[in-house]
Amino acid sequence: MRILFYTIIVLIFIFMHGCYYDNMENLYYNNDKCDTTDITFSGNIMPLMENYCIECHKGNTPDGDISIENYDDIIKIAKDGSLSGTIKFEQGYYPMPPPPDYNKMSDCEILQIEIWIKNGMPNN
Repeated sequence: MRILFYTIIVLIFIFMHGCYYDNMENLYYNNDKCDTTDITFSGNIMPLMENYCIECHKGNTPDGDISIENYDDIIKIAKDGSLSGTIKFEQGYYPMPPPPDYNKMSDCEILQIEIWIKNGMPNN
């Protein structure tokens, strides 16, 4: 009876904690593949904005009245922290890209943006 009790406890523990990191990104993400050596606005940041953001944030009536069509637009949201907060889905910021798709940037892409911001947001 005692063995059965301990077996059940162990199985509950394994069940509760065994699959915590079982998702593709945590299991197979390799930070070595993330190129962070030469982050540039034109080579890295603007292509990310074009891929994830510009479709909704352009023209005369951009979503949320936030235009992301050029360096001057992007630097505004980078300086106030909203760029970083929205792409990392931080509390207090509306997640971007928005629902229902939640096509979140990869950790590498987010890291590239953070490095660009940390390096003073150069227009290069």
